[in-house]
Amino acid sequence: YDLVSEKILITLNERSGGTHNLRYEVEASNDLVDWETLEVSSVSRSAHASLEGFESADYETARDAEVEPRQFVRVKFSLTP
Repeated sequence: YDLVSEKILITLNERSGGTHNLRYEVEASNDLVDWETLEVSSVSRSAHASLEGFESADYETARDAEVEPRQFVRVKFSLTP
């Protein structure tokens, strides 16, 4: 959570672009039963310091975290054809 922007921040270790068929989706829930895909914006991306072939990627949600005082966040991975 970013106190200035009041947005949820997510950091992922992702495979470097063009090296995989993975799709990443950030989802949120306030009850751990019903999940909703969140709109996210890339904040920064850099080569991972210790994982070859990976990048450290930071994302920020479009949703104001104050709307839902209690939120759980997960990242859903799927293969793209």
